[in-house]
Amino acid sequence: MAVPHARRGRALEDLVELVLSVYEARGAALVRRVPDPWKVVRRSGKAAEAYPAKKGLVDYLGVWRGLALAFDCKETAGRFEFGKIPEHQLQFLSGWEHCGGLAGFLVWFSRRRLLVWVPAGACLRARAAGVRSMSAEECLEAGVEVPPGVGVPFDLEAAWRCLEKGRPQIPEPPRG
Repeated sequence: MAVPHARRGRALEDLVELVLSVYEARGAALVRRVPDPWKVVRRSGKAAEAYPAKKGLVDYLGVWRGLALAFDCKETAGRFEFGKIPEHQLQFLSGWEHCGGLAGFLVWFSRRRLLVWVPAGACLRARAAGVRSMSAEECLEAGVEVPPGVGVPFDLEAAWRCLEKGRPQIPEPPRG
């Protein structure tokens, strides 16, 4: 049975919600799903129709052990295609990294049953070099596999710990 367009990737997001709720209960992270803004048209006091009011930023924003996080969930059977990432999303994540936060994509490769955290900067560098997509192996080279967790389906903290050491430094403010 085919998954409706509106539900694509929802299973991954449901698991992410579960993991994040466990982290919040432990006091390790406070990360929230960012709802896309919607415009509701009312007729006679009742909602008649609704449509996206503007482009959303990313799926999740929050903080983990003092580090600002921003990430989006993506699901693919084969390759992680950059053409499916909106430009405004890449620019937002790039700016987030530039300011010292941890930004990236949580990519589920469904055929391989593999979850990978891919830093936003790696995607931008690859795209600038003319790359249009990345295989699971290329994503693993650029990022880190998210392992199974204890008490949770997967351990995002393990991935974040690996990447925290390699995150960009906060730039010095301009002098003048």
